[in-house]
Amino acid sequence: MSVRLVKDPAPAWSPPGADPDTSANYEIKVVTPLFGGGAAPKECDPAYPIGPAAVRGHLRFWWRALVAGRYSSSSKLAEDEADLWGSDQKKGQVALSVRLVQAGKQVDVFSWPIKDGKMVGFPSLLQSAWPRYALFPFQGAKEAGQNTLKEQPSKATVGVQFELGLRWSGINAATVADVRGAVAAWVAYGGVGARTRRGCGSLDCAKAGAFDGGALPDHVETTLLAGAERVLGKPMGDPVAAWNVAVGLYQDFRQGVPFARNPGSDPSAPGKPGRSKWPEPDTIRRAVHQWCPKHTPSARPDGFPRADLGLPIVFQFKDKNAGDPNQTCLQGPDSGHLRMASPVITKAVRTAGGQWAPMVLVLTAPHAWDLGDLELGGTHRSVTKGEIEIPPGAKVGPISGPIREAVLGHAAAKWTAKKEAL
Repeated sequence: MSVRLVKDPAPAWSPPGADPDTSANYEIKVVTPLFGGGAAPKECDPAYPIGPAAVRGHLRFWWRALVAGRYSSSSKLAEDEADLWGSDQKKGQVALSVRLVQAGKQVDVFSWPIKDGKMVGFPSLLQSAWPRYALFPFQGAKEAGQNTLKEQPSKATVGVQFELGLRWSGINAATVADVRGAVAAWVAYGGVGARTRRGCGSLDCAKAGAFDGGALPDHVETTLLAGAERVLGKPMGDPVAAWNVAVGLYQDFRQGVPFARNPGSDPSAPGKPGRSKWPEPDTIRRAVHQWCPKHTPSARPDGFPRADLGLPIVFQFKDKNAGDPNQTCLQGPDSGHLRMASPVITKAVRTAGGQWAPMVLVLTAPHAWDLGDLELGGTHRSVTKGEIEIPPGAKVGPISGPIREAVLGHAAAKWTAKKEAL
């Protein structure tokens, strides 16, 4: 393994002063559970839950989301980003520090049932006020065919507070506004740690200001926020409660009865949902020529519309022992493009009145078909653009028209609210 040497030593840090033209301080609270961010995957370092490098990465992301539309080439964007935020070749014009004010505490989130010394069933959620749908990556996992865990459940960290200090030099007022805009967008729509797009690690900072989109460029070709739309639910006093509502809305869109699934037909299990209205399960059954007798594929066309909401997607069939397919994964076409971040953000957002509103935000992001034909693992079958894209007005599964617009429409209908453009 080669070792990369950095020629220049790290720049010395001096705390931000009182001059608002050259520095800024932000007192930030983490208002929903924090996962990950430590040395081990999905784990938070209890002593240093907020890393300066991670914060800088978040600010770089939101800065790009704000300003990228002004650039005619990605190389010029990368050059200016390195000048402003630094790279492995040079220090940036913006220096950054993180001072931990309150480390918070770690809490258990999931517990696996044990009977006669063996692990059985499924993990229970210990924090009943939290949305399970957002937290499944942290529940741990059993060894295949065994009664032991191959991955322990992750702990969450709650009650974290920190101070972010920024200091800059050699940049004009417009660029300072972009830096401040990146902080505002990060606080409003981002977070710290893992699963921030599902609302984990959300932030609150009065000084950051409400993000108003004032720094957005006029055109939308290469930026995430210009052209993005959101729907806000009814404000409430608790950010965790608002987070729960936001995630619940998205869960209903993808899996809920009766929107995304048919009601169950077993009178002895009234809470058990029926078959999915989405086309992917039957498409996979036809691809592998395998299905449970009670799940004969319908005659509707093949399709994978949910691919445009993020990749990879793992499809699990509960009746695989009765004839349905084994677990199947839909992902990008090659090792460099296996994943696609979800363009949908579900979280709590601070309102002008000081309360918290559930929010569904859809970013202006590349589509799944931009990766090329997708790979459907274990089937020797690719998935093309025509099986993912839904034309305006076309009916596919439970929705009509493009799926990203349908997410917003579902939120607007459920919350009796209007879509808002950023």
